Amino acid sequence: MPNPARPDPERLVVLTGCSGGGKSTLLAELAARGVATVEEPGRRVVRRGLALPWADPHAFAGACARLALADLAAAEAGPAPLVVFDRSALDALAWFERTGHPPPPAVAPLARTRRYAR
Repeated sequence: MPNPARPDPERLVVLTGCSGGGKSTLLAELAARGVATVEEPGRRVVRRGLALPWADPHAFAGACARLALADLAAAEAGPAPLVVFDRSALDALAWFERTGHPPPPAVAPLARTRRYAR
């Protein structure tokens, strides 16, 4: 029996890949067909002026990770049978791992316990 305290991560799908690869285009088409979607965290971080990747990559990756985890929590709590994300906390956390920087303390424990679809 499913545990309602732990929502089924298989309904939370992430699109990831290179810039210009068509993720946002696919996401827009899915949204037009009624699928719940979540815009890329990085675009929202820049648009809101929270951090710029070319000015402070560490602050940018941290802001993206925090926003993506908030998106994940909202999707877990929501009623949508399927939610498709344009990138995720995993993309931001990969930056920390690749560069050898520690992730923000508030992000690291959540990242180990939260899941998207396999």
